[in-house]
Amino acid sequence: RAYGRQQEMAVRAAMGASEGRMIRQMLTESLLLAFIGGIAGLTTAVITLKAVLRFVPANLPRLGEVNIDWRVLGFALLISLATGLLFGLAPAIHSSKAGLASTMREGSRASGYSAKAGRMSDALMVSQLAFAVVLMVGAGLLLETLRDLLRQNPGFNPSQVVTANIYLPNPNNPQLDPYHTFAQQIPFNRELLRRANAIPGVELAAITSNLPAADTINSDSAAYGATNHNSLAIEDRPTESSGDLSAEIIRISPDYFSVIQTPLVEGRFFTEADENGKLPVVIIDEATARRYWWPDHDPVGRRLRIRLRFGQNPVNPWSTVVGVVKNIKHDGLDVDGVPHLYVPLNQFVGRTLSLALRTSLPASALEAQIRGAIQSVDPGLPVFNVTSMDEVLDASLASRRFSANLVGGFAGLAVLLASIGIYGLLAYIVGQRSREIGIRMALGARRKDILSMFLRKGVALAGVGIVAGLVFSAS
Repeated sequence: RAYGRQQEMAVRAAMGASEGRMIRQMLTESLLLAFIGGIAGLTTAVITLKAVLRFVPANLPRLGEVNIDWRVLGFALLISLATGLLFGLAPAIHSSKAGLASTMREGSRASGYSAKAGRMSDALMVSQLAFAVVLMVGAGLLLETLRDLLRQNPGFNPSQVVTANIYLPNPNNPQLDPYHTFAQQIPFNRELLRRANAIPGVELAAITSNLPAADTINSDSAAYGATNHNSLAIEDRPTESSGDLSAEIIRISPDYFSVIQTPLVEGRFFTEADENGKLPVVIIDEATARRYWWPDHDPVGRRLRIRLRFGQNPVNPWSTVVGVVKNIKHDGLDVDGVPHLYVPLNQFVGRTLSLALRTSLPASALEAQIRGAIQSVDPGLPVFNVTSMDEVLDASLASRRFSANLVGGFAGLAVLLASIGIYGLLAYIVGQRSREIGIRMALGARRKDILSMFLRKGVALAGVGIVAGLVFSAS
């Protein structure tokens, strides 16, 4: 617009308008447009907030606190005004300082089109398209990453597995705690499994303290001081060399690996005989075996001890490794190589439990029966998150999927704006060169010749912008 009004500015200057007055006029117009655009953007943000929140993953932290922050909106409005000032000041000063004679001569040419203005517009349009391509490349990479994650082998078969979460109460007074000791928890675990296996349509039931990719916290026993990640001591290894050994501890019932169909690599699974008072045993995954034993030693038969948060505790004995299983992506499909130790459900007390059922029925058809089975053992137990394992995995990728969709949306919007910009530029060029077009047609130019002339320019600009964006993305 500034270049298109150079002749107008020259005429104003010739009639006595001062340089400052012309700059103020163009800045006022630029700031007004920026202010209107900022208000439109803020209004759109307010109106579309609820619609956008519908696509945000429910497990996003502090989602309920998302609202309109007027300080941020005020900052955005100031940025829009600053943008109008910045991009309005430079052409305003240039237009006011342009030579009167040269501007009048250029404006009187038959083409009506300034070569300098054309070069500047071309450069701006190429830059806009290049940045749009960078966004598109970024969105494509995010979508490719998401697709690769969906192709990952989680180490188990999530199909036809229904899960439910349970939390055993933990009153402040231990005398009122019905699940304080092994003698209280073991009968509950056995009865719960018996009733779960009796549900019609359930092929096999198991209990674990931490479902794969469920982002739950393994609360294995305050008495044992266990956390999700615990340091380890390995027998026949010096204490100082064991200082950096750690693994995630997960409690499971004997049929857990059969329910989720995780293959056994070496050794054996747990049995009903692996309970409190018997030989403490553990099953490790390949990541643990590879990090601490393989390929020099066979881990089966080796002994280790889980170190506790609260210093030395003689009640935590050495545990014997009885099996090795395939790696399970407990911490998410994008996390590899985290060591895991699986301990028998009835050798470690804990408060957080998850029921896993192998069944051909959907979660919705089993929810009432699952709640009934659990609360028939203890009516006061909370039961939540009755869902399929497929949905658990899908929820673990929700934040990544949302990020990819968000970046993809912004990239699409950038491409749309770049397309509008190219259209506007070509429309401006056509308008400025209307006299030239008329002369060309009078001299015999055909309609398709005129169209191809302008299309070539648009394609050339788009090509340069795309190549520049690709080069910038690659760097």
